[in-house]
Amino acid sequence: MTTYTITELPPPSGSSLLYSEAYALNVNASAAGCALVPTYEAVLWDGGGAALLENLQPDSIAYGINDTGDIVGVFDLEAIYPVRSFLYTNGQFQLLTSVLGDEDCWAADINNDGVVVGSIGGLDAKRPFVYDSKGGGSVTLLDPLPGHAMAWAYAVSDTGHVAGISANAQWEDERVFLFRNGQVEDLGIAPWVTGINSGDVLTGARTFPGAPTYTAYRLDASAGGPAFEDLGHSTAGGYFGSYGKGINDDGVVVGYSFLPSPENQPFRAFVHFPPSSPDAGWHDLEELVMGGAGWSLESATAVNNNGQILGWGTYQGAKRGYLLTPELAVSLPEKFRDYAAVFVMLFGGVESGGAGVGITPGGKPIPIPPHDWKRLSSPERDLLLGFAVKNLAVTIDDPKRRDQLKQAGLGLIESAIEELQGRDAGR
Repeated sequence: MTTYTITELPPPSGSSLLYSEAYALNVNASAAGCALVPTYEAVLWDGGGAALLENLQPDSIAYGINDTGDIVGVFDLEAIYPVRSFLYTNGQFQLLTSVLGDEDCWAADINNDGVVVGSIGGLDAKRPFVYDSKGGGSVTLLDPLPGHAMAWAYAVSDTGHVAGISANAQWEDERVFLFRNGQVEDLGIAPWVTGINSGDVLTGARTFPGAPTYTAYRLDASAGGPAFEDLGHSTAGGYFGSYGKGINDDGVVVGYSFLPSPENQPFRAFVHFPPSSPDAGWHDLEELVMGGAGWSLESATAVNNNGQILGWGTYQGAKRGYLLTPELAVSLPEKFRDYAAVFVMLFGGVESGGAGVGITPGGKPIPIPPHDWKRLSSPERDLLLGFAVKNLAVTIDDPKRRDQLKQAGLGLIESAIEELQGRDAGR
């Protein structure tokens, strides 16, 4: 069973922080969210501690971050109308009001190509927007589903597909939509969608037949006639509902479970592994964390393609963001850990030890500097190559062949781990 080590996401240095919450995570383990200092302030955690996003007006929250560190979020939260949005890139802010032509805008997510999604307009006429911030600056406004009056976009994949919710003029008949190939598709009834991966698998929450309240779901929209998979809820006493908050390219879903109290608290963070995983099923995260004394994990908000999980909870009485890292990654030698945490090697430099090409968990090739490949042991090399094959599977269009390549990578990973663990046990 996968276990995790926990890292507190500290308050900004010198601040009179009341609490922090983390919402977005990239493949480099950089996180974005907010801190109450004492008003809401957008925060970036990038391995060097916490930093407030400078030159941004108070009452701001960061909701999305991509692998190059671009951040989107909202500010002017004290205003009932309008709420404004920002894009933070290369240390500079762009206010999206000037781009979108509407003062009321809510930026929810950004992908690795710099595509920003969210919603604009008044409460009774929301429209999803798609802003291509790096590919020419085009803005596309999406229509609600037929018969509906409003819609919101909440998530965008690295393939550029957009997930959101559409509703009628009475804020009823809420349905999940998916925008891909120039079309808005109706995926079925659900009031919330929060994440989409590169394989068009979505998560959020909906009420299933016979259930007293909503629970988290996994929805594979790559298949014909996609069906909502009920992920259930915590088996801890009293818990009866759940909410999916994030999903990675392996289909791992994270979120929280809640009680039937008026405030539905305390929440309880969870991770749900897909059926193809050795850890398949629901797991309360507190039961998987090593060295988590003093922590109560209330919500998991994001999971990256390295399996790291972001969220917030209570630590020694104070609300704090956290980062969970799978034990495998932190138990590897330092030189190896760096490779596994950011990219894996596949071409050129793998054999020579010189510069090469890496395959990111999103399937994109990136140049990498010279490395110590020849100094790694045989199982360490095989483990990295297993990650490479698994990551490369994202680029395969056919679902069956994509899964075949992914399973081949997973098999190589598991075999190499067994050899590494056996070697360590014999020392």
